[in-house]
Amino acid sequence: MSAARTWHSSRDRRPANGRLGRRRDACPFTSHVPEVPVALARLPTGIAGIDEILHGGLIKAGVYLLKGAPGAGKTVLANQICFHHVAAGGKAGYVTMLAEQHARMLEHMAEFSFYRAEAVPSSVYYVSAFTALRERGLSGVTELLAAEMRSRKVDLLVLDGLLTAAESASSLKDLKLFVSELQVYSALWAAPSSSCKALQRKIL
Repeated sequence: MSAARTWHSSRDRRPANGRLGRRRDACPFTSHVPEVPVALARLPTGIAGIDEILHGGLIKAGVYLLKGAPGAGKTVLANQICFHHVAAGGKAGYVTMLAEQHARMLEHMAEFSFYRAEAVPSSVYYVSAFTALRERGLSGVTELLAAEMRSRKVDLLVLDGLLTAAESASSLKDLKLFVSELQVYSALWAAPSSSCKALQRKIL
């Protein structure tokens, strides 16, 4: 009798704060459910070091920002990812918000081993959003991007010139809304996006 009372009192002994203590093994939620890791679909960049760090590449339907000083190689990197992607059977859209002509940029890209002239414009499509940005602001760029993703059926989208977009935004709130809309479109078309100077339908 006394042994039973001793056991009972140790289980429900009141601590100094006056609250009843509770045995941990008495909790109904202690059963262990094994965690099953979910493998995220990824888009290889084709650059071994980057893919290793990113555990296989960019997450599909993600938005990535490439940041660096002028001449650091953001545009080259974004183009290299695009051409690797189309070599594997994908389609890429490269949208610039800069005033420079695409022909000049492609002349520069032609110096690199990853460049394939025959992939332009059937697999890698270049379009300028400079006029849309100048005439209709960020909303015009968003409309252009949505239209291009629909019509071209690209699964990798690069937006080159995010700094230009930031300078055109009337407020920080408008810029955040623009980036948020990019994320929405990326999710809808399940493609990564990369913004160069920002990087993921993938906007790079």
